[in-house]
Amino acid sequence: VLDSLEHKLQWLDYRLALERWDYFTTGESDSLEFFEQLYNHVLTDEQDYGLLRRGSKLLTDETDQRRAELILSRLQVGRIEFRPEVIALRRSLGYSRVTSDGVIGTSLAEGFGQPDRSTLDVDPRLPDAMGRLIRLRNQLARREGFNSYFALSMKSQGMDVREYLSLLERLDKASHPRYRQVLDSMALKRGGSGVTIGDLSILLDPFRPTNVAQFLPMDSQFAFVKRSLAVIGFDLNRLPIYFQPRQDSEMGSPLQCLPIRPPHDVRIWGDHSGGMYGTCELLRQIGHALHWTHVAQEQPVFGSTLHPIWRESVAQVFAYMCEESIWLEKYAHVPSSFIERYRREQQDIEVVRLRWMLTHLMFEYEAYTGSNRDFDKLYWDMVEKFLLVPRHDEAAYWATVGEYASNPVQLHCALFGKIVAAQTLAYLEKQYGGLVDNPEAYSFLVQNYMRFGSRYHWQDLLQRGTGEKLNSGYYLARLGL
Repeated sequence: VLDSLEHKLQWLDYRLALERWDYFTTGESDSLEFFEQLYNHVLTDEQDYGLLRRGSKLLTDETDQRRAELILSRLQVGRIEFRPEVIALRRSLGYSRVTSDGVIGTSLAEGFGQPDRSTLDVDPRLPDAMGRLIRLRNQLARREGFNSYFALSMKSQGMDVREYLSLLERLDKASHPRYRQVLDSMALKRGGSGVTIGDLSILLDPFRPTNVAQFLPMDSQFAFVKRSLAVIGFDLNRLPIYFQPRQDSEMGSPLQCLPIRPPHDVRIWGDHSGGMYGTCELLRQIGHALHWTHVAQEQPVFGSTLHPIWRESVAQVFAYMCEESIWLEKYAHVPSSFIERYRREQQDIEVVRLRWMLTHLMFEYEAYTGSNRDFDKLYWDMVEKFLLVPRHDEAAYWATVGEYASNPVQLHCALFGKIVAAQTLAYLEKQYGGLVDNPEAYSFLVQNYMRFGSRYHWQDLLQRGTGEKLNSGYYLARLGL
């Protein structure tokens, strides 16, 4: 059963990825719905699930145990996410596509749009449907023997909930004083008037111009990135990574990496934009692709299923590269005076972004562990605690966070990715002199991070590579905390 499921999922991942590529690039796909239904059938097959769950306890080979652990984790989440009633609720919110690794694709909720930044108006249908989706997931998770969907999902990711909450608490305490200073500075610039949640949203707008944006136009970014990666040892001309980006300042379809048949066929598609955000996002997606193309494992499941935190961590290592002074000076020819101003401004923005993340992460945790609560009130309780801005209990702003529907209990992967990347870059700086223009970094990343795929738990790989467990201190140092 283990062998059969592994090969079925590998083949379906490939077929779904091809169909998604057609759908995204042409707007049409003849067989996407058929393969989605077939994929749903495999994930929710009661007989195979029962046999694997019971039989995995009898396995003695370490490799087989790891294979069973990964596939069982995928089935546990899939048995909920692909129940007809869950699918129907997601579709009512505008989320119906399935990615190649089984995660629901992210997009804006069709028919609802985004909240107005000044009034925070939200279509009343949205919070009702999102609330029912959260409660339904919890009900189904309890049938599987878990207290909540949050507990099931965290277990499937190999995460300890207590350690997770302890980390969020440390980040909260460390960032609070600096965040308060940022708010005071914003209020002063506004003539002493208070800061609103809309002001914070505008501050974090990815297309908000920075003083280095003029040096990173869309038509030059790829050349900068390609040259800088080649010096390290990642020659994009020799790798099976295929690009089909579109230049669009509005970013209707975010740039994304599609592993069609890793490590032999990986593609990058979506809307590409200029400025620092566009450059970092281009490097981040290339980082995803480099990871997929450098996995060297015989077992299919180790190469086709990468832990979302580890996958994001490797991508963030490359995304951070374009923020390094040496990269900006050498490849984008940004004057040092511009870089200094940018780095000071960016630290404040990253502190605000962290506080937003804490708000959303704690809301999601509280929502799943107490799903009978008033979600509107709960959200503004979290806003009041972490963002320190006025409440608007009448506005269900939480329901516009599409990841709650499309990628439940996955938002933390972006935060953990930044923490791991900061720790990795600090190690590279100490041991090898940094990442930019350093061929030794290539060997380190490939041999310690990329080639294993999901053969080992990401925390073990991090400790193996850097010599210590997850340490948020390096991330806080990057924020100037």
